[in-house]
Amino acid sequence: MAYEKKENDISVFYNPPEKKTNPNSPDWTGEALIEGKVMRVAFWAKTPTMLAGKIEIKQAGHGAAQGGNPAAPAASGYAGAQATPAAQTDLEEVPF
Repeated sequence: MAYEKKENDISVFYNPPEKKTNPNSPDWTGEALIEGKVMRVAFWAKTPTMLAGKIEIKQAGHGAAQGGNPAAPAASGYAGAQATPAAQTDLEEVPF
């Protein structure tokens, strides 16, 4: 039986130093489900008793086929991407 994420769950996995391709890569990585969105999480061991981390919306191309965030913008790959002016609705054209 496959693990099914539940709301506000987080799963992280250790990345051993010998498997890192970059020395700045996180020591721990994983996913969280927050408000229905799959988030990527990363943690770095700063001291033996402290982790510092980062959380961001999981983007297309980062495992979306395996249950990632289908609502993530695929065109730009950037969660903060804004709609182009052509895609925005002119409020004077709204019929009410």
